[in-house]
Amino acid sequence: MARQVQVNEAGAARLRVYFHCVDATDGITAELGEAGGQPEVSTNGAAFVGAAAVGVLVAIGTGRYYAELTAASVNTAGNLLETRYKSAATAETVGDSIEIVNHNPVTSVDVIQTNVAAMIATLALQGIELGKILGATAGKCFINASGTQIKFYTFAGVLLSTLNWNVGTTTWDVTW
Repeated sequence: MARQVQVNEAGAARLRVYFHCVDATDGITAELGEAGGQPEVSTNGAAFVGAAAVGVLVAIGTGRYYAELTAASVNTAGNLLETRYKSAATAETVGDSIEIVNHNPVTSVDVIQTNVAAMIATLALQGIELGKILGATAGKCFINASGTQIKFYTFAGVLLSTLNWNVGTTTWDVTW
């Protein structure tokens, strides 16, 4: 699964792609002399390119390295990046897969959790008991929570109920 990076991300640590380099002869022994080597990036299946897309390898230790994607590599949401590295001393090394997205993948989960917590707390204020909703569907459904909505589905994927949170008025719209 591709790791997500926000479009136009500037944080160096979030732009890192990782490689485990092993010896070309036996394919097992960690390669220790690859710092400064040039990895490559393919964008959406196009031909691999080097320095325009990614910096040089930085050693972490025991054959592990990272390189940082360039600003040009992360400037278009929806792009899928595949990384690789190969030198005369190393076996072909597949690096990370990166998906460029509009949202911040680091904070989005926190926002969703905060919104869902607020939604559940507000249910009680409006006299809607989440326990009754969950009890009525126990063993019959799974919950998908995102943004300002909680959806209850059967295991077959049939929508049972939707709870919509209206942030502006702090009210619920419940469809059961």
